[in-house]
Amino acid sequence: MTHMKKRGWLGLYLLQGTVVLMFLAFPFVVGEATTKLLGDRWFLPVTFVYGALWLNQGRLLGKWTCPRCERSFLRSDKSTVSMPFRLRCANCGFRLGSVRTSAQGV
Repeated sequence: MTHMKKRGWLGLYLLQGTVVLMFLAFPFVVGEATTKLLGDRWFLPVTFVYGALWLNQGRLLGKWTCPRCERSFLRSDKSTVSMPFRLRCANCGFRLGSVRTSAQGV
């Protein structure tokens, strides 16, 4: 059971990695590859699709729930600001990568 809870953090790590890679790859994928492979007229449509996918990844990050308090891990209930990379839950302070045990409650 502990292994399954520990493995749950993998989803957050993958989402964070995807957001960073998409941000860094944007000029190469959209700027270079699109204009060379598809031509200049496809630049704006590809930019909009890529941007929508990137924003969706951010939305998924904001919705990722803390294993302990079951609220958003990256966004505090007191604020609408979402910090994409946190070491502790914005609501209960649960440490990133920790395994919830029965002794911790909640």
